[in-house]
Amino acid sequence: MEKIIKKNLDFLCKKYNMKYSTNTFKNYLDRNVSLDVYNYYNSNGCFSILSIEERGDLDFAHFDRADFIKKYVEKSFIGRHIYLIDVEKKEEHIWNQHKKIAFFKNPFFWWSKKKVFCALAEVIEVQIQKTGYFYGIKINN
Repeated sequence: MEKIIKKNLDFLCKKYNMKYSTNTFKNYLDRNVSLDVYNYYNSNGCFSILSIEERGDLDFAHFDRADFIKKYVEKSFIGRHIYLIDVEKKEEHIWNQHKKIAFFKNPFFWWSKKKVFCALAEVIEVQIQKTGYFYGIKINN
């Protein structure tokens, strides 16, 4: 999945000087699954992609700092949902375009990581062009 993410989102590093990191947390929350985390960050915040491949889970989160992810994955951490982002709430028309096959809505859209990250890249670029921010993270120029 990292290859797909980098292919679609590395413009954040190249064009906007963000940094990229990845972490894997084995036995996440003592549930015998691995949590893979892909981060794009700068001094203003961190956009994280949280993936549990074994279950097909894909979530997105916003943190103040990239190192906060270590606290987030601790078993005792309460309030995980506070940091999660519903990425479809921004630029909904773009998401809707990507979810269609011809005139029909694709019920399997979220199963295709390529399509999801292609749409996400377009949404992020539009947000940055409009406001200088994406999902609450200010872009440094």
